[in-house]
Amino acid sequence: FIERNLWLSPQIFVHMLKILFFPAHLSTYQSNLTLLGNALFDPYSVFCTGFYLIFLISPVVLFIIYRKKSFAFVFPLIYAFYFALFPNLHILLPTYCLTADRYAYLPSIFLTILIFEIVCQFVNTKNSKLIIIISACILISLGIRTTVRINEWSNPISLYKSAINLDKNPLYKGQKLIVLADYAGTLGNRTLFEGSLRESLNLLNIALKQNEDNLVSEDFTMTTP
Repeated sequence: FIERNLWLSPQIFVHMLKILFFPAHLSTYQSNLTLLGNALFDPYSVFCTGFYLIFLISPVVLFIIYRKKSFAFVFPLIYAFYFALFPNLHILLPTYCLTADRYAYLPSIFLTILIFEIVCQFVNTKNSKLIIIISACILISLGIRTTVRINEWSNPISLYKSAINLDKNPLYKGQKLIVLADYAGTLGNRTLFEGSLRESLNLLNIALKQNEDNLVSEDFTMTTP
Protein backbone atom coordinates (compact mmCIF):
# COMPACT_ATOMS: atom_id res chain seq x y z
CA PHE A 1 0.00 0.00 0.00
CA ILE A 2 2.75 2.49 0.97
CA GLU A 3 4.91 1.62 -2.03
CA ARG A 4 1.91 1.91 -4.35
CA ASN A 5 1.08 5.38 -3.04
CA LEU A 6 4.67 6.60 -3.10
CA TRP A 7 5.66 5.02 -6.41
CA LEU A 8 2.72 4.09 -8.65
CA SER A 9 0.02 6.66 -7.81
CA PRO A 10 2.23 9.75 -8.38
CA GLN A 11 3.33 8.44 -11.78
CA ILE A 12 -0.26 7.67 -12.78
CA PHE A 13 -1.22 11.17 -11.64
CA VAL A 14 1.46 12.77 -13.81
CA HIS A 15 0.44 10.63 -16.78
CA MET A 16 -3.21 11.68 -16.39
CA LEU A 17 -2.11 15.32 -16.38
CA LYS A 18 -0.28 14.65 -19.64
CA ILE A 19 -3.49 13.28 -21.14
CA LEU A 20 -5.50 16.28 -19.93
CA PHE A 21 -3.07 19.05 -20.86
CA PHE A 22 -1.17 17.47 -23.77
CA PRO A 23 -3.51 14.88 -25.36
CA ALA A 24 -1.15 14.04 -28.19
CA HIS A 25 -1.15 10.28 -27.51
CA LEU A 26 -4.67 8.91 -27.08
CA SER A 27 -5.18 5.19 -27.42
CA THR A 28 -7.50 2.37 -26.40
CA TYR A 29 -4.28 0.80 -25.05
CA GLN A 30 -3.28 3.78 -22.90
CA SER A 31 -1.70 1.54 -20.25
CA ASN A 32 0.99 0.54 -22.77
CA LEU A 33 1.92 4.22 -23.16
CA THR A 34 2.27 4.89 -19.44
CA LEU A 35 5.84 5.70 -18.41
CA LEU A 36 6.87 4.15 -15.09
CA GLY A 37 10.19 4.33 -13.30
CA ASN A 38 12.03 1.07 -12.68
CA ALA A 39 12.37 1.59 -8.94
CA LEU A 40 11.14 3.70 -6.04
CA PHE A 41 14.17 5.99 -6.24
CA ASP A 42 14.36 6.13 -10.03
CA PRO A 43 14.78 9.83 -11.06
CA TYR A 44 11.44 9.89 -12.86
CA SER A 45 9.71 8.24 -9.90
CA VAL A 46 11.23 10.77 -7.48
CA PHE A 47 10.19 13.66 -9.74
CA CYS A 48 6.59 12.41 -9.96
CA THR A 49 6.39 11.82 -6.20
CA GLY A 50 7.74 15.29 -5.46
CA PHE A 51 5.38 16.94 -7.94
CA TYR A 52 2.43 14.94 -6.56
CA LEU A 53 3.15 15.95 -2.95
CA ILE A 54 3.58 19.61 -3.92
CA PHE A 55 0.25 19.46 -5.77
CA LEU A 56 -1.47 18.08 -2.66
CA ILE A 57 0.03 20.62 -0.26
CA SER A 58 0.05 23.78 -2.41
CA PRO A 59 -3.73 24.54 -2.40
CA VAL A 60 -3.82 24.57 1.42
CA VAL A 61 -0.72 26.76 1.68
CA LEU A 62 -1.96 29.19 -1.00
CA PHE A 63 -5.41 29.37 0.58
CA ILE A 64 -3.88 30.27 3.96
CA ILE A 65 -1.64 32.91 2.38
CA TYR A 66 -4.38 34.49 0.25
CA ARG A 67 -7.42 33.73 2.42
CA LYS A 68 -8.43 37.40 2.54
CA LYS A 69 -8.30 37.80 -1.22
CA SER A 70 -11.42 37.50 -3.39
CA PHE A 71 -9.87 34.67 -5.44
CA ALA A 72 -9.02 32.49 -2.40
CA PHE A 73 -11.97 30.18 -3.11
CA VAL A 74 -10.24 29.00 -6.30
CA PHE A 75 -7.61 27.02 -4.39
CA PRO A 76 -10.06 24.53 -2.77
CA LEU A 77 -11.47 23.88 -6.26
CA ILE A 78 -8.16 22.22 -7.09
CA TYR A 79 -9.13 19.42 -4.73
CA ALA A 80 -12.41 18.92 -6.61
CA PHE A 81 -10.29 18.22 -9.68
CA TYR A 82 -8.03 15.90 -7.66
CA PHE A 83 -10.91 13.90 -6.18
CA ALA A 84 -12.31 13.38 -9.69
CA LEU A 85 -9.00 11.66 -10.47
CA PHE A 86 -8.79 9.90 -7.11
CA PRO A 87 -10.68 6.63 -7.97
CA ASN A 88 -8.29 5.92 -10.87
CA LEU A 89 -4.98 6.63 -9.13
CA HIS A 90 -4.77 3.16 -7.50
CA ILE A 91 -4.59 4.80 -4.07
CA LEU A 92 -6.92 2.55 -2.10
CA LEU A 93 -7.02 -0.47 -4.42
CA PRO A 94 -5.47 -1.25 -7.82
CA THR A 95 -7.92 -1.01 -10.70
CA TYR A 96 -8.04 -3.52 -13.54
CA CYS A 97 -6.59 -0.99 -15.98
CA LEU A 98 -3.43 1.01 -15.30
CA THR A 99 -4.60 4.10 -17.20
CA ALA A 100 -7.24 4.85 -19.82
CA ASP A 101 -8.43 7.83 -21.83
CA ARG A 102 -11.89 7.53 -20.28
CA TYR A 103 -10.41 8.11 -16.82
CA ALA A 104 -9.89 11.74 -17.87
CA TYR A 105 -13.54 12.43 -18.80
CA LEU A 106 -14.83 13.47 -15.35
CA PRO A 107 -11.63 15.27 -14.26
CA SER A 108 -11.72 17.29 -17.49
CA ILE A 109 -15.08 18.77 -16.41
CA PHE A 110 -13.67 19.97 -13.08
CA LEU A 111 -10.50 21.16 -14.81
CA THR A 112 -12.60 23.24 -17.22
CA ILE A 113 -14.52 24.78 -14.30
CA LEU A 114 -11.26 25.52 -12.51
CA ILE A 115 -9.72 27.19 -15.56
CA PHE A 116 -12.94 29.15 -16.15
CA GLU A 117 -12.91 30.46 -12.57
CA ILE A 118 -9.25 31.44 -12.83
CA VAL A 119 -9.91 33.31 -16.09
CA CYS A 120 -12.90 35.08 -14.54
CA GLN A 121 -10.77 36.25 -11.61
CA PHE A 122 -8.22 37.87 -13.91
CA VAL A 123 -10.45 39.00 -16.77
CA ASN A 124 -10.55 42.58 -15.47
CA THR A 125 -6.80 42.87 -15.00
CA LYS A 126 -4.32 44.42 -17.41
CA ASN A 127 -3.47 40.94 -18.71
CA SER A 128 -7.07 40.11 -19.61
CA LYS A 129 -6.39 40.13 -23.36
CA LEU A 130 -3.44 37.77 -22.94
CA ILE A 131 -5.52 35.41 -20.80
CA ILE A 132 -8.33 35.39 -23.37
CA ILE A 133 -5.87 34.70 -26.20
CA ILE A 134 -4.26 31.83 -24.28
CA SER A 135 -7.69 30.36 -23.44
CA ALA A 136 -8.75 30.62 -27.08
CA CYS A 137 -5.56 28.85 -28.21
CA ILE A 138 -6.20 26.03 -25.71
CA LEU A 139 -9.80 25.62 -26.89
CA ILE A 140 -8.76 25.59 -30.55
CA SER A 141 -5.98 23.05 -30.00
CA LEU A 142 -8.27 20.75 -27.97
CA GLY A 143 -10.99 21.16 -30.59
CA ILE A 144 -8.61 20.06 -33.33
CA ARG A 145 -7.43 17.09 -31.24
CA THR A 146 -11.04 16.11 -30.57
CA THR A 147 -11.84 16.19 -34.28
CA VAL A 148 -8.85 13.96 -35.05
CA ARG A 149 -9.87 11.51 -32.31
CA ILE A 150 -13.45 11.39 -33.60
CA ASN A 151 -12.11 10.42 -37.02
CA GLU A 152 -10.00 7.68 -35.40
CA TRP A 153 -13.15 6.31 -33.75
CA SER A 154 -15.12 6.43 -37.01
CA ASN A 155 -14.59 2.69 -37.62
CA PRO A 156 -12.73 -0.21 -35.92
CA ILE A 157 -9.95 -0.36 -38.52
CA SER A 158 -8.96 3.29 -38.10
CA LEU A 159 -9.16 2.85 -34.30
CA TYR A 160 -6.87 -0.19 -34.38
CA LYS A 161 -4.44 1.57 -36.71
CA SER A 162 -4.24 4.65 -34.49
CA ALA A 163 -3.31 2.45 -31.51
CA ILE A 164 -0.76 0.53 -33.60
CA ASN A 165 0.90 3.71 -34.88
CA LEU A 166 1.33 5.08 -31.35
CA ASP A 167 2.91 1.96 -29.87
CA LYS A 168 6.70 1.73 -30.02
CA ASN A 169 7.04 -1.63 -28.29
CA PRO A 170 7.37 -4.34 -31.00
CA LEU A 171 5.69 -6.97 -28.77
CA TYR A 172 2.60 -4.87 -28.05
CA LYS A 173 2.50 -3.57 -31.60
CA GLY A 174 2.66 -7.09 -33.01
CA GLN A 175 -0.16 -8.21 -30.71
CA LYS A 176 -2.36 -5.31 -31.87
CA LEU A 177 -1.66 -6.20 -35.50
CA ILE A 178 -2.89 -9.74 -34.81
CA VAL A 179 -6.13 -8.29 -33.43
CA LEU A 180 -6.45 -6.11 -36.55
CA ALA A 181 -5.75 -9.10 -38.78
CA ASP A 182 -8.44 -11.10 -37.00
CA TYR A 183 -10.96 -8.31 -37.54
CA ALA A 184 -9.93 -7.91 -41.18
CA GLY A 185 -10.44 -11.66 -41.63
CA THR A 186 -14.03 -11.43 -40.36
CA LEU A 187 -14.65 -8.70 -42.95
CA GLY A 188 -13.11 -10.79 -45.71
CA ASN A 189 -10.43 -8.15 -46.33
CA ARG A 190 -7.67 -10.53 -47.41
CA THR A 191 -5.14 -7.82 -48.28
CA LEU A 192 -5.32 -6.20 -44.84
CA PHE A 193 -5.45 -9.61 -43.17
CA GLU A 194 -2.26 -10.90 -44.81
CA GLY A 195 -0.42 -7.59 -44.52
CA SER A 196 -1.20 -7.25 -40.81
CA LEU A 197 -0.16 -10.83 -40.07
CA ARG A 198 3.07 -10.45 -42.02
CA GLU A 199 3.98 -7.24 -40.21
CA SER A 200 3.02 -8.72 -36.83
CA LEU A 201 5.34 -11.70 -37.38
CA ASN A 202 8.22 -9.36 -38.21
CA LEU A 203 7.61 -7.32 -35.07
CA LEU A 204 7.23 -10.38 -32.86
CA ASN A 205 10.53 -11.73 -34.18
CA ILE A 206 12.15 -8.39 -33.31
CA ALA A 207 10.63 -8.55 -29.81
CA LEU A 208 11.88 -12.13 -29.40
CA LYS A 209 15.38 -11.14 -30.50
CA GLN A 210 15.38 -8.21 -28.05
CA ASN A 211 14.26 -10.49 -25.24
CA GLU A 212 17.00 -13.02 -26.07
CA ASP A 213 19.61 -10.25 -26.03
CA ASN A 214 18.34 -9.07 -22.63
CA LEU A 215 18.43 -12.59 -21.24
CA VAL A 216 21.98 -13.11 -22.50
CA SER A 217 23.04 -9.78 -20.99
CA GLU A 218 21.45 -10.62 -17.63
CA ASP A 219 22.96 -14.11 -17.65
CA PHE A 220 26.40 -12.63 -18.39
CA THR A 221 26.02 -10.16 -15.53
CA MET A 222 24.98 -12.90 -13.12
CA THR A 223 27.79 -15.30 -14.08
CA THR A 224 30.58 -12.71 -14.23
CA PRO A 225 32.68 -12.92 -11.01
